[in-house]
Order: sequence, then C-alpha cells, then structure tokens
Amino acid sequence: MEVINATKQLIIKTNDEGNFQILADVNDEIIFYSKNYHQVRLKVKKEHFASENKIVLQKKEIELEELKIDKLSTYKVDMSYESLKTEKIYKEQSRPQPVGVYTGEIQNGVDFVAVGGKLANLLSRLFSKNEKKKESKTIVSFSTLAKNSFTYDFFTRNLNLPENEIDLFLTFCEMDKASKAFNKKSGTLDLMDFLLKKRGEFK
Repeated sequence: MEVINATKQLIIKTNDEGNFQILADVNDEIIFYSKNYHQVRLKVKKEHFASENKIVLQKKEIELEELKIDKLSTYKVDMSYESLKTEKIYKEQSRPQPVGVYTGEIQNGVDFVAVGGKLANLLSRLFSKNEKKKESKTIVSFSTLAKNSFTYDFFTRNLNLPENEIDLFLTFCEMDKASKAFNKKSGTLDLMDFLLKKRGEFK
C-alpha cells in the first residue's frame, strides 16, 4: 500500500505488516492508496501525533463489464417448411440431377445445409453487431478522467491552481502525448504523479 502526503508531495510504501512512517505536519492531507481497496483521505490533526493510529481500507467490489442481451426476436430467420422447400427448389434448379440416379439424398427430408446456412447467417449478424458496439464505446477525455478521480480541493490546494486556471491546466496536460495512455482503469497514483509533474511545467 502507498501512503502519500499530497501536501508535501511525499510517497512511501508500508511494510508487510502495514506499518509506515511519513513526514507530516498538522493540516497536511494524507492519502492511503492500494489498487484493490477504496482510497482513504485524512487531514492530519494534533491528536494523530499523540499515539499510533490505525487506518482501515475497504476492499473494492469486483467490477463487471456491462453486458447487454438483445432479444432473439430482433433477428428473424424464416425456418418454415415453405421457406426451406423454396430454397431447396432453387438449389436443385441450379444443380439439376440426372433422372433415375440415386444421389444419397432423402426425398422430402430436411435440408440441413439450408438450415445450417440460415443459422450461420444469424450468428454472423449477431457477432457483427456486437463488434460495432465495442468500437463505438465512448472514449473519456483526460480532463473528465482527472476531474472524476480527484476532488476540487486537490486542484486548488494540492496543485495550488487558481479556480479559473483548472480547465486551462487540464488542457495543457492533454497536449502531452503521455495523457492519452490514461483511461478509467488507470491507477490513481500514476495519474497523481503525472498531474504533479505537469504542474511543475505549467506557468
């Protein structure tokens, strides 16, 4: 687990037992971060120096990707006897058989090739639609990601940005190609490191 003094921009790791020591003053903001747990923020008070303190992190719920199931009725496949018979007639006309020669086919039987073709066409349309949905997923901008990941105080207090310059700063960050690598699954710590680095470059 990482322990971050966001005020002094210090980062340390806890030991195997979860113990740690970090330089801090009263009113410093301390952030406790672990990939599989909810982030905890703490403002240092005088009483925190009087004794050892215990911080408990809550484990994150498992996130599942959204799954949408379309009704099969949306895709109509005509499997009626008349449809299959018509298709068989067309096939026979395009490939006529000699009269009186046994070809191994069952007379008036089900044309499994035609049935299979219709099912294959249905599955092809289903997969094609799902692929198009994946491609059309909305891409979250870096500015939106940053605003959703941190509180307003982080920008004004920790990054020391005037209120009217927050959007300008995030636009400045987006101009860096490295910002394109961040997405909804990116770690908060990596995003924070990037913002702190860009704050030093922002004039």
